[in-house]
Amino acid sequence: MTPEQTTELLKALNQHNWFPVVCGIIWLLGTILQFLIVSKFKSAIENKQHFTRSRFAGEMEVYQKVWPKLMDFFQATYLREDIDQTSTQNRYVEAKDAVIRVIRENLPFFAKEVRQEILAFQLLCDQHRSYESFMRRRDLTPEESKNYAASHSKIKSQLDKVEEAIRNRLSKFD
Repeated sequence: MTPEQTTELLKALNQHNWFPVVCGIIWLLGTILQFLIVSKFKSAIENKQHFTRSRFAGEMEVYQKVWPKLMDFFQATYLREDIDQTSTQNRYVEAKDAVIRVIRENLPFFAKEVRQEILAFQLLCDQHRSYESFMRRRDLTPEESKNYAASHSKIKSQLDKVEEAIRNRLSKFD
């Protein structure tokens, strides 16, 4: 309220002219109410922004933990077993366990769509290793041979889908 408005209000009070007094009080209450509403919305927006930033940081940390494990698992999938079968198998199992462990430890903070893509990636890697295991014991059927030949491109494609799912998830925070 400006000083001139305050002066007019006081003059109206002295002259018992209630209309300007009531209008002034209504205006004052409206201004106070507007301030309170704006403050409440501002506070709610700031809280939501803080929560979103915290959630983004948490998910980013989870993905930074899981990505190196996925890359180790991807590389362990293609280790040649004819060199040293036991250590190759151990490295594969360790890499797979590391992925499973990091997902399990961070499951509440893991986006469902990303987890599904990682599980599909893991399944393809397991199938690839199974075909290699079968090849040591017997000849593959024509269907198995076809699937084995296509498995590398499927695994790489699925790894790209995992990366894309992570990027899409993080872009939702923009």
